[in-house]
Amino acid sequence: MLSYPLKRPPVEGSDDGLRFSPTPGTYVAVRLNPVEMVQHLSKDIDALRAAESIYPKVYIVYLEQELDFPWPNKPWYRFNVSPIGPHPPPPDPVRGYTSDTCVPIFPNSSHPSGAEPINPERPFPYHSCYHWPDNEMHVRVRSRPRPEEFDENNAVALSVKSQLKRMRMMTTLVMCAIEGKQNAEKARKESAAPNFEGHIPSVPSPATAQPLDRIASSEEPMETPEHARLEKSPEFDRGSCSSRSSHYDSEYSVNSVEDNMAVDVLTGPGEDLEVCPLVDLWIDLAENLKERDIGSPPEFVRECEMAAE
Repeated sequence: MLSYPLKRPPVEGSDDGLRFSPTPGTYVAVRLNPVEMVQHLSKDIDALRAAESIYPKVYIVYLEQELDFPWPNKPWYRFNVSPIGPHPPPPDPVRGYTSDTCVPIFPNSSHPSGAEPINPERPFPYHSCYHWPDNEMHVRVRSRPRPEEFDENNAVALSVKSQLKRMRMMTTLVMCAIEGKQNAEKARKESAAPNFEGHIPSVPSPATAQPLDRIASSEEPMETPEHARLEKSPEFDRGSCSSRSSHYDSEYSVNSVEDNMAVDVLTGPGEDLEVCPLVDLWIDLAENLKERDIGSPPEFVRECEMAAE
């Protein structure tokens, strides 16, 4: 989801960097607040004890999109976020994803297949973080009382150009991973099926992984599709990742339009807000989280599931 990190009007009577709601397109630190989530169940002692038994970690998430109209003085603001991994993602055999299916965040330049990192507008204070695929989720961000608010003077954010680069890179990585899985499955089926002469045919080799050092350089023209550049490689199987990536892009666009049409402009998408994770949020990453303490996305998901039970 593309977000436009435009500066909201500052809080009246405050410094320029203060906002009543954080700005999409920003990397932030969050921590689940399970006790606050069940405060409305004051008579449910079991629910309160269960919430108190959760000891949440601090995580980095990327604010993809604000889901409700950001009125001032709300108790919380709802966002679509992507948890950031402090390491490459584990392989996902069901989807066909590998540890390559991720985008590094500069200054991290390490990638299993050499994909280039994306560059935030301000220095990112950690050296081993990645965007993972298909891990977006909804959270509610607790508002802060005045005069504190959310101080974005040191916010680490992506420009619109970098957001587009990240989206193109991830689309290419995901579709090539899916293509690799489909080729492998096809090879297994063909190897198990006897031919007309009654013997087992040789196993065709799956499509080789695409050289990711060809993926989106920030100096290359923004309008050039990733799969078009990959097609120039002699190792690229024309009509595979390329055509499927185009199908993915068109399908994503249709689904995004349908999803947006179903969202109320003022109140956002319909969901059970009582189980939507409620988090505390900090803009200044380095001030609030050391690299060795960054939680992993699956841990964050598990904490949220426990709080919702």
